[in-house]
Amino acid sequence: MKMGVRHLFRTGRPTSSWLTLLLLLVVLAPSVCLLWFMNQAVKNERLAVRQKLVDAYRGHLILAQQRLETYWRELADDLDAQAETTAPPAFFAKEVFVGLADAVICFDADGNVAYPGVALLAKPEPADARWTEAERLEATDPAAAAAAFARLALPSTNAVLAARAFQAQARCLVRAGKPGEALDVLLGPLAEDQYGLVMDAQGRLVVPNAQLMALELLKKDDSESLRPLVERLRQRVLDYDDPALSPSQRRFLMRELQPFDKAAFGQPDPHIHNLRNSPE
Repeated sequence: MKMGVRHLFRTGRPTSSWLTLLLLLVVLAPSVCLLWFMNQAVKNERLAVRQKLVDAYRGHLILAQQRLETYWRELADDLDAQAETTAPPAFFAKEVFVGLADAVICFDADGNVAYPGVALLAKPEPADARWTEAERLEATDPAAAAAAFARLALPSTNAVLAARAFQAQARCLVRAGKPGEALDVLLGPLAEDQYGLVMDAQGRLVVPNAQLMALELLKKDDSESLRPLVERLRQRVLDYDDPALSPSQRRFLMRELQPFDKAAFGQPDPHIHNLRNSPE
């Protein structure tokens, strides 16, 4: 009898463990399934929200694209209309100064670059033995070279040769330690109207470079002497209707003129500041 009860208790322990495990499975399985379904529902909700956002932003993007295309089309039409009535240099200056772009390249009807263009090389003067001798003297005796160039610049010579000779004379006087006499040449005979369109052999206008050279010889603290010359050179570089001044020379003069402009007037001209920073 005792053996039977003992056997019954021994066989009952595994049965209670299985019942406990089964009970746990019955309780946990629905919970796990519920959590899985909730997780899937959250994922589906996220996907639905994301899709709604994509659809909403796609609509905004299409609207923005349409507005942008309309803006560029209207701007292009307006620029084409202006280009038909405005010279390329003036058109360049206007659009850069108003801030439409950092730089503008103008094309003609055939697709060739109309502005900025390269400087045209000036027609070289025939070789002159006197000019060759003056250049030789410049390396050894600047004062004698200045006198030789002065003789070449006599009124009987042509304007191109005279302007180049005056420029060389001033350069030699500076090297000879006579800046005052150089200023007299730069601001005197070389400033005459007949030399306004004369170019050097590299296609640069002689007179604007001579004016810059005069500014460099003047004292920067003498604003009274600087102002008229700075104003004259400022008007020249800002005159985009002047086809003789090449883009490269204009940009060079703008860059060099800024410190003198500030010394003469207290602050640099905003037109020059904006235009000189454009990659012309």
